Amino acid sequence: MQSISEALLEAGYPYTQFDVDNVDEEYKRLLALDVEFSVKPKTAGTVKYAIFNDTCGNNIQLVENLQIAFTLKFNTCKFVSLSPKSTL
Repeated sequence: MQSISEALLEAGYPYTQFDVDNVDEEYKRLLALDVEFSVKPKTAGTVKYAIFNDTCGNNIQLVENLQIAFTLKFNTCKFVSLSPKSTL
């Protein structure tokens, strides 16, 4: 009988997820340490992610929330979000 961890790995599902500020920077840093990625950085909606194997049989997913980065970027520029009921 296959363990849950083995089944998740075989199916390509991440077992552990870490939220990071910048997936591309972490990807480059880990590549320099000879970490092998099964999924290079990809964008899906409001997140960017990459997946690597931790050498113990677990998939590790790095995730960057792009919506937070977008909001912070525009908040620093003094843009404001208007609710549907707001008027200028």
